Amino acid sequence: MMASPVRVSSQLIIAAVFQDEDNGKIQLLPKDVTNEYIIKACSCFLLYDQRTDAFDFSHRSAWKYLKTQFSAETCNLYLARLSLKILSKTQKCDKAIAQKPPFDCIRPIVIHSAGFWFLYVRSLGNKAADDSQLQDLLREFLQPRGTQSGYGWWYKKCHQFGTEIMQELDMHHRYAFSDVLSSPPSPWFLVGAFGLSSIIETLTKQPELDVNGVNEVDETGFSLAIKHHHVRTTQALLHRRVHVRPRDFSKALQVGEDMNIVLSIWRSPHIQQQTLLSTDTLIAAARNWHYRNQTLRGLLRHWPSTVPIQVNRELVMAFSFGYHFPSKLTDSYMRRLLENNRIIVDDEALPLIAADWSSVIMKTVLERRVPKLPTKKLLKLLFSAVRNTEAAEVMVSVLLRHVQGDIPLAIWQRLLTRAAKNAGCGQSLVDFFLKDNRKIRVTEKDLIVASANEEPDQALRIFNSLLKHSNRDKVTGALLQQVVKNLKYWSEREREELAQTIWKSKGFEYSKCADLAWEMALESRNAIRLTPCNKEAMPVAMKIGKRRGRQTTSRTRWTAEASRLAN
Repeated sequence: MMASPVRVSSQLIIAAVFQDEDNGKIQLLPKDVTNEYIIKACSCFLLYDQRTDAFDFSHRSAWKYLKTQFSAETCNLYLARLSLKILSKTQKCDKAIAQKPPFDCIRPIVIHSAGFWFLYVRSLGNKAADDSQLQDLLREFLQPRGTQSGYGWWYKKCHQFGTEIMQELDMHHRYAFSDVLSSPPSPWFLVGAFGLSSIIETLTKQPELDVNGVNEVDETGFSLAIKHHHVRTTQALLHRRVHVRPRDFSKALQVGEDMNIVLSIWRSPHIQQQTLLSTDTLIAAARNWHYRNQTLRGLLRHWPSTVPIQVNRELVMAFSFGYHFPSKLTDSYMRRLLENNRIIVDDEALPLIAADWSSVIMKTVLERRVPKLPTKKLLKLLFSAVRNTEAAEVMVSVLLRHVQGDIPLAIWQRLLTRAAKNAGCGQSLVDFFLKDNRKIRVTEKDLIVASANEEPDQALRIFNSLLKHSNRDKVTGALLQQVVKNLKYWSEREREELAQTIWKSKGFEYSKCADLAWEMALESRNAIRLTPCNKEAMPVAMKIGKRRGRQTTSRTRWTAEASRLAN
């Protein structure tokens, strides 16, 4: 009795279609195969729905047989052979793809064979090279004989129904398959994209296939193997003395989750190591966070004196990205590389170093730059340095050592205002500017900018440092009016701390701006307790308490507390 249809994957369709009915063994496609044979086999094991163009199993015997009788390796070997056999019948496959009766019933089989034959071969690993029958099929399939047979025909048809193949592949395989379709019809690109190391020997016997051919984006089969992390394939290609470009080595440094590919390239006897090194090599090494320090240590030992290092925008951005996790080893290796080799400094990279990288690197670059940087440009770098959230104070100190002459007071005032914005080390930078320079005055603008700092805790510390060094300026109502606008996302604790800081400062006149000061603690339950106990302030406190009480559920508490303090 036949069970209800169960939908299955296309790979089981191929195996089920060619299962021998008499002895229960999967057989290779007969030499005299006909369309009638395929239809007969389908009728024994499958139900075909013309409306959906799909197969359903008609009973469980084929499913159980495939699941219990064969290992995955054996199934993949048979499926690889059968897929190549099917694709070798190009005329029948063309009619099946075009859905011409009676070949339309095998269309899903053809599509699956086209999309999975190389995955079956790859899953076999080195055992695919040991199977003589499979190698004979591959040799015939990969032989370049135009677009009407073999690989050229397959490549052309994949462009026609590539969307259907993509739907069956997983995301990683889709990415590699798209690289193959965007490259010329050479099997070397398929070898690199999917890591088919077992067919390299077959391809090397066909000299008309150029292993070093490039696609539209200047990628070779070797660079695709690096891109998709196929270690054994890259090693097999290197063993056959494939050409390695500097950009290929840089790609291996950047994408390598382990260093096997990099070491294989570096140790290949046919490669001159010096030809692989350039500024792009350092950029790639910086972008590989797992092995950044190990790679820099190796480059430090082997970097040739004839290859200059260009300190450009790309190099600085590669090293400064993620610099909130600073590494002393990275800075040390880069400093020694820059000290021991000829460097070319792009001036547009200096502001990036000042704002986002290490003071050690800035010091080395300034000392080795020829000619020396003029003072006018150094002053511009100071404004970039005050944005450095990790070591702004040290970076400013390094730049100041190279400034010749006195810095105008207006520059110091602007630097102080910029320092109040620094969310990482603004307090230490403000103290650095105000500690020995008595001419700088703390202005209302500095206090307003400090209250707008992205980090409220940092804002409180900067505000306290500014008020501590403020001698002649007063905390006015206009100032508080601007400060209140910047406290929208502050917590209750942070509001109270800022209110205490301002009210205790020597520049605060309570009688003139108490009303605005209360607005700073707008949501604070304890704000009334911050009021100084003096009769001059109590009428204002009671007025504020009553007004806020009408907008909250604690009106009685506000009024009673204000009255108690007033009496």
